[in-house]
Amino acid sequence: MSTLRFGQHFIKASAVFLQTELSFALVNRKPVVPGHVLVCPLRPVERFRDLQPDEMADLFSTTQRVANLVEKHFNGTSLTIAIQDGPEAGQTVKHVHVHVMPRKAGDFEWNDSVYDELRFLACSVCPVCFTAPRDFNPSRTERRASRLSITARCLQGSLAFKCIPCNVLLTALASDETVNCFPDCGMYRGYLAQHMEKTITLLYYFCILSTFQQID
Repeated sequence: MSTLRFGQHFIKASAVFLQTELSFALVNRKPVVPGHVLVCPLRPVERFRDLQPDEMADLFSTTQRVANLVEKHFNGTSLTIAIQDGPEAGQTVKHVHVHVMPRKAGDFEWNDSVYDELRFLACSVCPVCFTAPRDFNPSRTERRASRLSITARCLQGSLAFKCIPCNVLLTALASDETVNCFPDCGMYRGYLAQHMEKTITLLYYFCILSTFQQID
């Protein structure tokens, strides 16, 4: 499947990192925080009240799985999980979706500002159409499709092997998405650039060892 329906929009499959029988999870073009992702029912249901019981059960079990993933992958210590249900609540895409955001101490000057940013950014596929809140970050830009794909593949690797898939490394380490994809590696970026070949080799063997540990 090359695209998935997301309300009035179509999402490239490369942005999707998890799909179950009734739900899917995708990376966000305009993340409020690093690791901000969306979990949606496969059926394009506009309002929360219209979900079938099996869809609701799958949506929340998938949200729990995704929340555990992004909190660990992005070194969060807490989570903000939110649903904007209806236009007055800030919903702009006519498709139920759960925002999952890993949180850290000090990520916002005012903790509740995360809800302001969520409201004014609305959703990843929608333009900013309101007056910006007090500490809105004007430098945030939409991430290119290639970077979304890298992030999605990194999260897929974390789900499958609890490490980064080897075929992602060369592309991801050379990109501006490195800090988001590899939150532990940001401070070592200069070193990575100077020692790329050794770094790739070490990470390659680390992934292999991690895979064998999962099999054991």
